Amino acid sequence: MNSEPAKIGVFVCQCGKNVGGVVDTEKVADAVKDSPNVVLSKVHPHLCSYEGLSVIQNDIEEHGIDRLVVAACTPKMHEKTFRDAAVGAGLNPHCLDIANIR
Repeated sequence: MNSEPAKIGVFVCQCGKNVGGVVDTEKVADAVKDSPNVVLSKVHPHLCSYEGLSVIQNDIEEHGIDRLVVAACTPKMHEKTFRDAAVGAGLNPHCLDIANIR
């Protein structure tokens, strides 16, 4: 078992206007950025897009993220998408939590 503190990355999706038109996503990301073990907190317009998934994967690698929180659509829609992206960046797929903010 690793005794190093977790390195948590938080990604908040605007989901276009579906979430971004109702939720202040910047405020959400800002609210958690200083939480214990959070090394990165950012907003993206469409995390489930190729570009969004690339951002997640690049940030996992660049920041050594070993825990991932995605605030986006329901896990029913994109849980597999985000788990696959996490695995593609070398993260354990069970180290992902999805918060449904849609």
